[in-house]
Amino acid sequence: MDKIFGKATLLLSLLLFSLTTQAQNDYVQCEDTCNHVHGIDLSHYQGNVFWETVGESKMAYVYLKATEGGNRIDEKYKQNIDLAHRYGLKVGSYHFYRPRIPQQTQLENFMAQCRPDDQDLLPMVDVETRSGLGVEEFRDSLFTF
Repeated sequence: MDKIFGKATLLLSLLLFSLTTQAQNDYVQCEDTCNHVHGIDLSHYQGNVFWETVGESKMAYVYLKATEGGNRIDEKYKQNIDLAHRYGLKVGSYHFYRPRIPQQTQLENFMAQCRPDDQDLLPMVDVETRSGLGVEEFRDSLFTF
């Protein structure tokens, strides 16, 4: 499990380094002397987002849940992606991974919803559970996806 999260952490670190380097001079994010690039992730669980407030905040980017498992589509995804862009945020999409659902089915679900022309950031996968799989079986499942 540590190797999986180690690789995920490395990928996220590279992404954040890229974002920070790109936006370092464009955003003053803190009251003190630090420069951070701030972002959030959202899904339908947050309900109706006050995008005008988010757009005026320190947030530079948002990751939006597009899909989950083999057939779930986040009901707010398309609305949120359009509004996030309207209010000046960089946008990326993520898939909530379900280890026991066939990887190809999940990938097809994500690819059907994730509109490439709307993406400013790399697509991501949200991994929150092994669903009872052993470490190696889970790792293989995730790498196959």
